[in-house]
Amino acid sequence: MPITLPMLRRLFPIRHLAEDELAAFQAGREAEFYEAGRVLCRIGDPNRALWYLLEGRVRVTPKTGPAYELGTDDVKANFPLCANREEGVTATALTPVWMLRVSPSLMAHSALRKPREWGVDPKLPVGLRGNPLLRALRDVYPRRHLSLPVQPQVLACLQAAVGRQAEAPEIAAIALTDPAIAAKLVAVANSPLFFAADGAFLNGREAVERLGPKAIRVLLAALYRPEPESGADPLLVRLRQRWWRDSLHRSALCWELAAQCPGIDRERAALAGLLSTVGGGVCLDLVAQVSRELWQEDDIALVSRWVGGTLGAFLLERWNLPKEWTVLPLRASEWTRPQRDGALALADLVALAHWLAATESGEDWELPSLDALPAYAKFRVAASGKSLSAVQDQARQRAEAALGMLGA
Repeated sequence: MPITLPMLRRLFPIRHLAEDELAAFQAGREAEFYEAGRVLCRIGDPNRALWYLLEGRVRVTPKTGPAYELGTDDVKANFPLCANREEGVTATALTPVWMLRVSPSLMAHSALRKPREWGVDPKLPVGLRGNPLLRALRDVYPRRHLSLPVQPQVLACLQAAVGRQAEAPEIAAIALTDPAIAAKLVAVANSPLFFAADGAFLNGREAVERLGPKAIRVLLAALYRPEPESGADPLLVRLRQRWWRDSLHRSALCWELAAQCPGIDRERAALAGLLSTVGGGVCLDLVAQVSRELWQEDDIALVSRWVGGTLGAFLLERWNLPKEWTVLPLRASEWTRPQRDGALALADLVALAHWLAATESGEDWELPSLDALPAYAKFRVAASGKSLSAVQDQARQRAEAALGMLGA
């Protein structure tokens, strides 16, 4: 029996998940069938799944209280049979039944997060106090839907690869050139709906393999947003291109840094570099929603530098990525942040990559010395003192190769 969107929209708390996530999960997916008499879950068993009754009747025997029968039309069928850490009921199929089984982590998987506070910090730079763009963004955040701009050439290239049934590594390589596409594919693939029972976070290639072509097509269609008839503002188009290229460069830096450190997954590092930049894209998306009279290019640079990390972290939280990943936009420019753990982490690679990118850009950053970076001290230990200059050269080549692959 195929799973349909109306089915998912009646189930709690599944119905609170994003529409594109539900559509991607539903694409080509079928319910599980069990014969009458099958014990679906038993009191005291570890709760390895949430069970939803989609069709048929089951007998439910709670840990305390009388047993009862449950049919598809009962209101209780909109809820999982058991939501506790250990099975608190025994459920037995009275008739042939169709069931939906998802990860128990769904109960902590919140799609309704409160917005992060920003713009009220007493350390707000003088140049931003009273800034009209900052005030306007405060008005539209978070009442507007937060999203990321997608590069049309990446979207087209990825759609073509999926259409000709390319292998997962090729599809992942294309997806990992665009922060919006990569973040969404990875976020949905790690959803409890796809039953990530082992708790391991999937990287880009693994996410593509889990989703499959039908779900990827649904997500790509949801990410496509045509420009208004009047056309996009040329300045915003140029800034989106710059942000995209900067994101790709930081991702390449993280890849090359990880390549110098035995035991560090380069694909995870590249994804971390890409996700650490999403705040700039969110800021540009919000800017497009306010009056053109309220901002100039310098305003965008100032505001994005101040609130970009918060916006990026909030978007990744809304997409329910684990904390290890949601903090990356915040850690990207916290170069001298004290470290409790001596092990090299993704956040360290991100901070070091952003510092290296800032030194190359010539922008007016107040950069600490390289030796003052805790991330660099940890990198030197992990990489056995290997040179950063080679990393920078190789990262530039990697980023250019990715752009060449896309014809950009």
